Amino acid sequence: MRFAIFLSGSVLQSRLCYAAKVADEYSHLFGTPSQSETFDYLIVGGGNSGLVAAMRLSVEGNYSVAVVEAGGFYQDDAGNTTEFPAYNSQYMDEPGTIDWKLTTKPQAQLGGRSVAYAQGKTLGGSTARNAMVYQRGTASFYDLWATAVGDTSYDWNNILPFLKKSVSFTPADGELRGGPAGTSDMTAFDPEAGPLNVGYWNYFVPVSAAFAKGMETLGLVETPTGMNSGEVLGYAQFPAAIDSETQLRDSSQTSFLKAAANCAGERLRIYPNTLAKRIVFNAKKAASGVVVSSGGPEYVINVKREVVLAAGAFRTPQLLMASGVGPPGVLEENNVTTVRSPRIRCSLHSRWCLTAQVVEQPEYKALAEEEYRQSVSGPLTAFAVNYICK
Repeated sequence: MRFAIFLSGSVLQSRLCYAAKVADEYSHLFGTPSQSETFDYLIVGGGNSGLVAAMRLSVEGNYSVAVVEAGGFYQDDAGNTTEFPAYNSQYMDEPGTIDWKLTTKPQAQLGGRSVAYAQGKTLGGSTARNAMVYQRGTASFYDLWATAVGDTSYDWNNILPFLKKSVSFTPADGELRGGPAGTSDMTAFDPEAGPLNVGYWNYFVPVSAAFAKGMETLGLVETPTGMNSGEVLGYAQFPAAIDSETQLRDSSQTSFLKAAANCAGERLRIYPNTLAKRIVFNAKKAASGVVVSSGGPEYVINVKREVVLAAGAFRTPQLLMASGVGPPGVLEENNVTTVRSPRIRCSLHSRWCLTAQVVEQPEYKALAEEEYRQSVSGPLTAFAVNYICK
């Protein structure tokens, strides 16, 4: 269950923190459009998993890596609406400029209404437009996955070191927050790890107290170790993927891609605003490259080792099927030659979301903007409530 408080009114027209185009910071990494090149690895999709893989392979693995992303830089394309937690509400109903704008077929149980399916189309992917909640699963889920695939490296005890490796955690500032600081199991984090910043919003949303009371009335208890220690039954305040100093969103772009840009050198290339069209297979039916387009003629980016598909729950199976990998019947209907026919597009699970709308007073919004300028705290630094329950 997720509650969202919508903030109405126009957003700040000028950046509070920086005004230069973010794309300029990464321009030295840009690949040359329409020019075929060869890399060790090609990653399709510059989102959550894609940019993590790009950093690990280029920096720690010392491989040459290319990242193809259909979108650009969300800070340049959507500005404050993507960075300040409070403005995230604008993406709950309206996908905006950094989304694929996917919708379902008309749903009979919803009176024929179509529903938006969010998927980020930008470097950072959906980490550039989600609610920033940072929460790990329960330990037993990881153990079940390990059992299902017959590989203990996926169980909780073996996965936790990698979860800790990715995050730099900052505890809540109770004074700036103006409310309970929340509980966290510090052994679940490594303060010196990273590059993703995780911390707490510098604002305790007033309705959060009522939310907590409601959970207690239902018989739930507040978990003493938070929502990242592997024990998540109950309710707790959650940390968020934010820079604790600026209180702005920290996405896979501002964390993993930035870290890779600083360390990978010539080993990393990114192709923003470039659409992957289909995978190229060699005579042995191994992926040897990807046909892409940067708004002009198609060209091929070749690989020596592997093509890594990280285009999300919708676009990854679509790209596979466009390349001849999928159900033969579907491929034949679309005049696509079958290369292989594994089970594709068969396991999509959806969930519902409950939202609440609150109309904001313009005077209150002006005060919130001033509070952020003065102390980097207040309503602009928070979204919805401070608690989640499981």
